Amino acid sequence: MMNNSLKDKDINFTLILLPHGHNVNDREWDSGRTVWGFTQGKTYSNSVFKDLERWSKEERINTYDLTPYLQIASLTDKLYYNFDGHLNSRGNEVIAQTLFGILYPKLTH
Repeated sequence: MMNNSLKDKDINFTLILLPHGHNVNDREWDSGRTVWGFTQGKTYSNSVFKDLERWSKEERINTYDLTPYLQIASLTDKLYYNFDGHLNSRGNEVIAQTLFGILYPKLTH
């Protein structure tokens, strides 16, 4: 519905899929996981993102899953706070750089 309303105004809608730390690797958001019933040391699937990607393709919505970018960056850097699960400054920097790399070329054409 929103996408159709935006298309009527010639505005593109883009969906950005941003994973939780426990979807990136088994080390992110380490101590805070147990409060919400997640196991420490386990990487959880974000298969719901695949469902969202299929749906958005059917709806002709541009969608970008940032999981692979965060997984690569997490090989060398901690991206989420241990307890509360929010992105730390490095995680936010990775997101900003990734979105810039994805979206800027589309805005300049």
